[in-house]
Amino acid sequence: MQRMIDANALDFDGKTITEIVEMIDAAPTVEPKRGEWTGKHKATCSECGAINSLAYIGIHHNFCSECGADMRKEVDQ
Repeated sequence: MQRMIDANALDFDGKTITEIVEMIDAAPTVEPKRGEWTGKHKATCSECGAINSLAYIGIHHNFCSECGADMRKEVDQ
């Protein structure tokens, strides 16, 4: 099962691989953000307001480069 963790809550400094794996297993989870690109030629993230600079040539990314929100309309489970 996939889950998203808060990587900022982890401190790997001076840890062994076993300790790191235990930290990751115990890390707090976060709810994945879902958003959409709003606007046509100046598309912005509905979650954080970041601008998709390539939207003016028709390229819409699957994820926001600023907040990581998933912009896909349908997500494979």
